Amino acid sequence: MLTVSNQHKGSYGTGCLIAPGLVLTAHHVALPGGDSVAVRDTASAGFTEAAVVWESTELDAVLLKADRALVGAGMGVVRWGELVCDYPGRRPVCSMTGFPKAMRRRAAARSEQYVDDLKTVEGTIAPHTGSRSKLYALEVDGAVPTDVKNWQGLSGAGVFCNGVLIGLARLVDRQWDRILMVLPLSHLLAADGFTAAVAAHTGMSPRLQPADLRPLMDTSPDPTLSSTYLLDPHSQVTELTGVSELVQRIEQWCKGMGPSCRQQAWGPPAR
Repeated sequence: MLTVSNQHKGSYGTGCLIAPGLVLTAHHVALPGGDSVAVRDTASAGFTEAAVVWESTELDAVLLKADRALVGAGMGVVRWGELVCDYPGRRPVCSMTGFPKAMRRRAAARSEQYVDDLKTVEGTIAPHTGSRSKLYALEVDGAVPTDVKNWQGLSGAGVFCNGVLIGLARLVDRQWDRILMVLPLSHLLAADGFTAAVAAHTGMSPRLQPADLRPLMDTSPDPTLSSTYLLDPHSQVTELTGVSELVQRIEQWCKGMGPSCRQQAWGPPAR
């Protein structure tokens, strides 16, 4: 995570590093519009200017590009995912880390300077909550600010599940206590130009994984900014070729099309 700031418009918030030098954050945090946007990761002492490479006011999201050597140097590429299951007793913990206003602290005991400290927020998401509003509702566990305004600064944080990025923190639900609204990544990947912008920077198109099923599946290699990553057969889904007729016969058998479908699919019984 990192700090995103537009000093000309007085805005600040959180951003999510998805690759070295590539930052995903909320549009209302960056407020580009011709002004320079500055970013700073937790390992840097100062801010670095960043340029807009993709933006959507409708989705309230923006991609920023900064110097790779100064922001996120040495990190890999995040995994992209979504939530696909909804078993209330088995919902995995989702988390985000950012700089909410409630975590603003004095730099020293008697200092007049303040620093924005980190806060990790955990909770659960029912996937169906985003079916109509295009937003997940994350139900927060643990302590929350006494004033809803003290959530300010957390917008733009990346929301993770089992180590996979699944969404972008957008806003606080003022109608419900302890609920934060999150933009699912599936809407970003469906937006014009987003995947192309990510691929232009990382060399690979983002693909969604079932984040809540990851503990049940074989782990694929971590994405890296190298062509060798694409040589690993486990790095991405590859379509089957040359077996379309066999797949069609198996589908017919599974659908039970006729009493003799088993013989049609697998041939006559052995004598």
